[in-house]
Amino acid sequence: MKLMRRAALAFLVAVPTPMRLAAQSPAPPSPDAPWDSVTIAWDEGRYPDALTRIIRLLSGPAADRYRERAALLTGELFRTTDVAPDGRTVKWSPGGRYASIEVGLAGARHTLLLRWENDAFTRVADLPGFGLVFAPGDGFAAFVTSEGVRDISLADGTQRAIPTAILRLRPRGLAYAPGGALIAAAASPNDTTGQLYELGPETPVFLTGDAGGKTIVAATNDAVVYTINRDRIGIQSMRDTAAGFRGLGVQPALSPDGRTVTFVARNGAEYVLTAVPVTGGEPRAVLRRPYPLASPAWSPDGRWLAFQVMPREDWEITLIAADGSGERRLTREIQHDLLPVFVNAGTVLEKIGEARHRRSYLIDLASGERTRLFHNNTVRTVAPEYAWAPSPDGNRILIVADRDGNTVSPERGVYL
Repeated sequence: MKLMRRAALAFLVAVPTPMRLAAQSPAPPSPDAPWDSVTIAWDEGRYPDALTRIIRLLSGPAADRYRERAALLTGELFRTTDVAPDGRTVKWSPGGRYASIEVGLAGARHTLLLRWENDAFTRVADLPGFGLVFAPGDGFAAFVTSEGVRDISLADGTQRAIPTAILRLRPRGLAYAPGGALIAAAASPNDTTGQLYELGPETPVFLTGDAGGKTIVAATNDAVVYTINRDRIGIQSMRDTAAGFRGLGVQPALSPDGRTVTFVARNGAEYVLTAVPVTGGEPRAVLRRPYPLASPAWSPDGRWLAFQVMPREDWEITLIAADGSGERRLTREIQHDLLPVFVNAGTVLEKIGEARHRRSYLIDLASGERTRLFHNNTVRTVAPEYAWAPSPDGNRILIVADRDGNTVSPERGVYL
């Protein structure tokens, strides 16, 4: 016992006396501390407190630092204008000077034709029909009526009927080729599934003869691109009714120069992003994957393709060069990332979420940064979006949405 006490005493003597610590100055406050207090209040549902703090920040010397954050937290970053209280399909003319909105359902459908001028829309006409398409050059538009097809001069509003009754056709969809040819998908008493026709001042010209319901995707001066019964792709020559391409595939997209069509095909267990020349030639595989691919979209310069991939349980957006090189994943989000569209060469518009609650985001391709495009400017939880149409210059987007927060009413507003 005495030996243990001596050893303990020797140990205590040998241990040096600890130095006295110098007093430390408190850490400087985080420059984002004022904003942190805003987000904490917002997340806890103390909205008046959060909004009061935001007003204080935006009234102070650091307003520029917090303006974008405040806009995205409380509502919208971009200026939003109400265009129509209800609408479905939205389109821009090729030159961006006109737009159209379909209103109503089934036999009650009609189309609002709008002109963009002085940074606002003015109404040109309320047309008794649907499926409106704009001609190149923003000179004319054509639409389907209960009697057939009509076109309208965008300059003076003059309308005229385009002959279809001679073949007793019931048009279902229209498309203009760059040179001005008007193509129609239409059924006849002898072929209720429908064929493609070129419409003109006289008798419609018969283009196709294959079986199956047809939906026009796009038209070039050389060919018409369409789908057949939603599971096949058709490319029909405008010069030779015996020439063209038919193949299994979905979701065709025409390149900006009108020379190439991409679509998604299956090869056994593989999904194949496929490209085929419009004027003829063998299809080639741009990309092969053992998991689903969908919704290819071309960049304005035709160099890149954006599309959906599902490597696991949800869709993501991927970018790839048109020759199949340089694959780059753009999103990593637990929700679905869907329906990419190039707004301009450096920006992709994508949608996030399930069908009843989709929201639009812009992806900057240089930085990878993603910014919410649309929401509402009140304290609500949802603003479901249903349709999107970027203007040709990429500066404006028409959106169909339940921005008022009422997801029960059948009306869907149209916003710019």
